[in-house]
Amino acid sequence: MKQVLLCRECEERFSENGESHVLGLIGSKRKQFSLNERMRLGFARDSDSFSKRFFAPDFGIDVDKFSYFAISVVWRAAVIQWLMEDGTYTQKVSLGDFQEDMRRYLIGETTLPSDMAVIVIVCSDATSRQGFTYPTGFVEANCINFRFLARGIVFRLLIGYGMTGFLKQAACTSTIKPIWYGNCESRTREMFRNLIV
Repeated sequence: MKQVLLCRECEERFSENGESHVLGLIGSKRKQFSLNERMRLGFARDSDSFSKRFFAPDFGIDVDKFSYFAISVVWRAAVIQWLMEDGTYTQKVSLGDFQEDMRRYLIGETTLPSDMAVIVIVCSDATSRQGFTYPTGFVEANCINFRFLARGIVFRLLIGYGMTGFLKQAACTSTIKPIWYGNCESRTREMFRNLIV
């Protein structure tokens, strides 16, 4: 899905600050999802029943670009209705008071706001590699959450003043720079039921 929203300079900023890096790893022209393969064989720092936690720089992942990409996708979903393949338009997501903070971050006026965190999960299953989903919002852990899938990677943006320390440490831009790896098939099927892009 591609829809021009901003001036050329701003679109280039989005590309340079995140899109090119992320899409280069997941682009549809890539026959292999090498990030998946490398993580499958890699050394996890720890794990739980759902996923394994890795150190993102071990895999050449620029966490700042991943975070920027996720925030830019959610922000765009708040300011424009996207034209879908079936000819319908999406509903704008609501960011409330956070929309302006996101805009200022995206144009480089501020650093990543402390009340925002991006969790990145690389999916081990084939189903999750099949498409993109539009950001959907929900409330969990006293935060507004927006989740979307981008060809094998689930991005989850958490926004809230009362975010727990655990969630902040789970974010890719925390000091430990985690990226998660696990089977996302059930979560992906749920997102596909809501909306396939």
